[in-house]
Amino acid sequence: ILKFIVITIFSYLSIVQLLAFVIFGAYLTADSSANAIMKANGISNPWWWALFYTISSFQNAGFALFGASIVPFSSN
Repeated sequence: ILKFIVITIFSYLSIVQLLAFVIFGAYLTADSSANAIMKANGISNPWWWALFYTISSFQNAGFALFGASIVPFSSN
């Protein structure tokens, strides 16, 4: 039963983070206003931002690449 629990937890962690990464990355790439926010803050690759924020937020690290965290995306 312990093996099942470990596999379930690892699968949950992996799938949720991967799904969030793909959703963030696809949205930031496709939406022109979000992409403009990225460019204005010096981030040239939205997929890097998506990877960083997915891992940082899911692990509850509290790190941010922008000084205002994700406040610039509040209108999106």
